[in-house]
This record gives sequence, structure tokens and C-alpha cells, in this order.
Amino acid sequence: MQSLATDFAQDGTAPKSDRAASAIVASTSSLAGGVARLQGRLRVPHDLRRSVLVRVQPINATGQAIGTVVQCGPVPANQWTTFRWVLTPPAGTTAVELSVVESTDPVQLQRVTLRRESRIARLARVTERAARLLLKSPGGLLADVERLLGKKAVAANAPAGALAPDGIAQCRPLACRVRTQPPAVNVLVPSLRKEHLSGGPNTALNLAVRLAARGVPVRFLSTDWPAEEDTAWLDQHLCELAGLSEVPGTIVWANAHDAGRPVDVGDRDVFLATAWWTAQQVRPTLLAAPQSRLWYLIQDFEPGLYAWSTQAALAAETYTWPALSIFCGHLLRDHFRQQQVGPFAASCEASHLVFEPALDRRLFHTQPLHTQPREGNRPRRLVFYARPSAPRNLYELGLVALRRAVDRGAFRSDWELWFIGEAISPIDLGQGVTIRPAPWMDYAGYAEFLRGSDLGLSLMLSPHPSYPPLELAACGAEVVTNSYGVKTAARLRELAPRLRAVPPEIDAITTELLAAAAAVEQRTQATVGTSSTPQAPQLTGLVPGDWETSFAPVLAALLDDWRQQTGTKLPARAA
Repeated sequence: MQSLATDFAQDGTAPKSDRAASAIVASTSSLAGGVARLQGRLRVPHDLRRSVLVRVQPINATGQAIGTVVQCGPVPANQWTTFRWVLTPPAGTTAVELSVVESTDPVQLQRVTLRRESRIARLARVTERAARLLLKSPGGLLADVERLLGKKAVAANAPAGALAPDGIAQCRPLACRVRTQPPAVNVLVPSLRKEHLSGGPNTALNLAVRLAARGVPVRFLSTDWPAEEDTAWLDQHLCELAGLSEVPGTIVWANAHDAGRPVDVGDRDVFLATAWWTAQQVRPTLLAAPQSRLWYLIQDFEPGLYAWSTQAALAAETYTWPALSIFCGHLLRDHFRQQQVGPFAASCEASHLVFEPALDRRLFHTQPLHTQPREGNRPRRLVFYARPSAPRNLYELGLVALRRAVDRGAFRSDWELWFIGEAISPIDLGQGVTIRPAPWMDYAGYAEFLRGSDLGLSLMLSPHPSYPPLELAACGAEVVTNSYGVKTAARLRELAPRLRAVPPEIDAITTELLAAAAAVEQRTQATVGTSSTPQAPQLTGLVPGDWETSFAPVLAALLDDWRQQTGTKLPARAA
């Protein structure tokens, strides 16, 4: 078998100029039908602080592209990564071309093979993987198989064919054992891996590390994925979130996803649920340890993330359980009140806590006005927060509204349009206007990109205002977003005057995009001849400028509840 096509040097490390960003891996025979296995080592030699996706294009014997493109990975940039990808190539495939998605970075390969895989080979591969898992964690593997097949024993009075609650993959019980030991706060995070720590999990980590800094023992439990083996990175991440010089000594990292290796928890512990399924996962533990306590960090109305379904029902159920609920924002809390969800219909403030999420003013602020409308003749910039994988972000609705705005004359000249949020291929909006994916940026680079933006489109069908609209508004952009229930246009303007909230309807969003674009053009033209002075802040005092201010009232209440729950005396500095 030929590992690499002839237009590559040995090991594929020196591509010719006509394929500067791609590599071809060939087979000596057609891969018609069935399954093919592509494996080897790959490297994207670029100093990127991110993972990248690899584009795999099937090619026939004449060198023509056939079939559809497959995206594999992601793989970390600037390091050699061993990969094993299973493909289903169309008939006539004799090779595949590898390139980096939306990038001109070169691909380097070593010891790469492409071969058709027989059913016997696939069975052997699956058996080998199962054997490795069995040796590593017999109980965990058997429990996973049991859950996947849905063959858990059902209650005697359950109807025929029914599944036990832990037959639902997201609700499998927490892998823990209840012991008599000193109490701690167990923070239930679905994943503690770098690629999964987005805004919601980071808010939970940020809150918990501040409890630890005040003397509370905190145990971070990864409920769905194995945690990072290198906890030094997690320690550093906590310090950056909370502005600490070193991680508190009361913090422990542990896994609670593997039934074969349960973690020990105390019979008087507090469990901080950070998503509805983590609350479901810990429910059996709470029932087994009546002296334990549930804190529930609510960052969205999570039944709304699903269609009418089992997941929606189970998410709603968690709001009825005895818990100290912690709401991320008054708008979200007011939605629970308005909809009379569980106990939150009552007006008693003592039944729950509320904090307003912070926005770091050091990063998200306006640029000074200059003597020219746009320094360096920079085109006006529109940013569309687009996440096709998250239905609540209304990607299709925003895209159609953009097309209609272009049809009505907007953004045809002197504008650049960018996607942020996910890696999306460029899309032609008509009339010569194309919206492209913005390059990957770290957090500081992301803030700098927003500071150079003039108009934002960011939608979310939720009572939560979402972070991107506030970040864009803080940077001085006009922002088109949507209203939803208690999230009215008036309530959003109380947070940021440049938030333009309209009903989540195509015509309403289109009309508001046209008005916002006109306002941007009028404002930038009016800056000609003005002095270089900072613009006024674009967020009101209702949005905290740092997380210490944001969490202050919540932390005080949580510390009081911790003392009452455990009878534990905290160090004097905790008060």
C-alpha cells in the first residue's frame, strides 16, 4: 500500500506549492463501499492556541473530488497528534485530501495509511477497545454497557418495556460513595476539560473558587467526562478566573463519571448542581444522605433548550426539589416567577439568591473617537453570533434576516460581515455580500475584535440576556437582539442603551438591522473632525464590572448557609 501520494516528500512534511495547505493520502485500490480507516500522525505547524478541524475530501482515480467533505478532529495545533478516523467513502474513492478547515495552514503527515476495513477488522477493533476499557475499569465498562442497552432492571409495577430512570444517559447516577467524613462543597461540572470550559461552567468555577478562598473545602467533580490529567492547568485557570496568586489549599479535583471508580463524598456534604442533568445525577445521593444539601446554580430556563421531550420534563422536575437556588440574573429569576415555576412563584427573597453576571470593563469598552470616521479607512464591521449547534441561538432566523436586509440595500459596500461563535463556512448573502467566519482568537483578542465592531446581531430564545449582546454593547456597537417574555426591550435598555430588542420574527429583525446599519453610518460620519476623546460607558450600573462585585451578596449568603448546614466554623477572613 502507498501511504502518501507522489507529490509529497517522505512522511508528507514538504508539500509542493500547488498543495501548500493540503496533503493527499492514497490507497492502491478502490475503496468502493464499506468503511475505510485513515490513521497516522498529523501536525499543523502554526503557533495557534487552539484545536483545529481537518477537512477530508474523497478523490477518485483521476484526481477529481467526489462525494461530500467530512470534518474530522479537532486536533491541537503545533504538535504531532496520532489519529484514527473511520470514514465511509463513496464508490470510486482511491484517495483522500486532508486540509485544515477555513485555514491555509499546512498539513504535515507521518506514517499515514488509508485502507478499506472489513467487518472482521471492525469487530476486532471494537473488541480490542472494549478489552482495554475492561482492564482499566471493569465496573465502569459494564455499567456503561448496561446503560446503553437500557437493560437495567425496572420496578415491579413498571409497564412492560419501561426503562429505569438511570437508563437515560444524561441522568446516570453520580459515581460516588457516601462516607462519614468532614463535609465539603461538591461542584458538579459536566466536564473539566479545556475544550468544554465555556461561559456557564466558568461561572460555576469562578463562584466556587471564591468560596474556597474563604475557607470552604471545595471538591470539583467531573460528572460526564474524565477530567484533565494535568490539574496544574486547572489550578492556573482558577487563579485567572478569580484573580488569585495561588489556588486555595482547600480545593480537590476528582472524577465522578466512572461507576467502576466511585469518589468518596460526605454524608453532610453540599452539592452544587450547575446544569439540570447534574442535579438529576446527584438526586440518588441526596436521597441516600438525608443530611446533605443541594445548591442549584440556574443559568437558564433549561427545559427551553429542548423540544417537548423527556429531557424537558426532567429539567423542569429539578426546579421542584428542595434546594437553595442561585439565579444568574434578575431577568431569569423574574421569568421563573412570571411562569410560576415550582416554588419561585412566591416573592420571598429568602428562598433563593440572585447575582448579576459581570462584564470585565478592562476588556469590553469603547475605543476613543478619532479625527477620521474609521481609522485607516476600515470598513464598517457587522458581527453575527452564530451557533447552528445551539437551536436557542436562532441561527437560521438571523441568517434569513441578514439576507433580506442585504436585498433591501444594506451592507453592500463599505461593510465587512463576520460569523463568531462556531466555525461556519463563508455564505454568499447575495448582491456581492459574503459573511465569513472570524479567525480564532483568545479572550483578549476576542474583546479587541469586538471593540472594532460597529453592529452586532446576537439572538437567544431565552429569558437570559446572553453575554455576546452585552459584550458588543459595552464595546460601543449597535446590537440587534430579541425579546422573550420578561426580557423586554425596555428591560434590556436598562442594561445597555444600544441593545435593540425586537420580537424573534424575520421581518422585525430585518427592519431593525436596517435601522441599526443606518445609525452606524450616521454616527461614523458625524465623527469627522472631532477630537480624540473616549466615548461614554455603554453599560449601565446594573451590570457589574467585575466578578467580586457580582458575587459579593451571593457569597455572603452561601457562607451563612454553609455554617448552618455543617456547623463548621470558618476562618476569620471568611466573614
